[in-house]
Amino acid sequence: GTYREGCQRGDFALRLRLQGFFWCPRDLLGIEEHLMAYYDFPELLKEISQFQLDVYKEQLNGILRIVQPSTIFFEEDFSGRNGPMICPDLFDEFIAPYYRELIPFLKERGAGEIFLDTDGDFTLMIPNLMACGIDGVLPVDVNAGVDIVKVRQAYPNLKFWGGFNKLAIIQGPEAIEAEFRRLEPVIRQGGCIICTDHQAAPQTPLAHYRYYLQRLREVMC
Repeated sequence: GTYREGCQRGDFALRLRLQGFFWCPRDLLGIEEHLMAYYDFPELLKEISQFQLDVYKEQLNGILRIVQPSTIFFEEDFSGRNGPMICPDLFDEFIAPYYRELIPFLKERGAGEIFLDTDGDFTLMIPNLMACGIDGVLPVDVNAGVDIVKVRQAYPNLKFWGGFNKLAIIQGPEAIEAEFRRLEPVIRQGGCIICTDHQAAPQTPLAHYRYYLQRLREVMC
């Protein structure tokens, strides 16, 4: 009741996180076994994803009658520093069909923006993600070589959370200011919530992190 009333009044934004159709079988099978299964047990992977889709539709049909999340994150993590762990063709066969069915289902029931949560360099997969109805990507991993400014130039309708190099915070105010200047074109365009490209590093000085937070509030106003 509290969440429903707060959403209706606009007191806060509600975020819903769901496992994606790459993440779930990876958790069930293990990383290496999952990747081999695309070739050794393709029908098993499709059965897992279909079951997952059926459960989501059954359960979310009730949940979305109570609350309408402004953002839904699908946890995937299918990318590393050198790019996606699967090729676009495998994505289109084993993952895309389930997103293409689920995302319209969510939107019809009042869900807001649909984001895909993956570390690493996801850029090769952007056209495939957008074809599924994905609105945006997070956390835009700078340290995997992903430049949010260049990605926005190539895909002006793609939205973002993240994109700020967390390692710049360690270096202090000068590096933090340089990072904000780098990101300024995307900030001015909108369609992004700038934050660290994943969690802040443990060795980050507290004073530097406080400076980053202060400047983040000022820059994003």
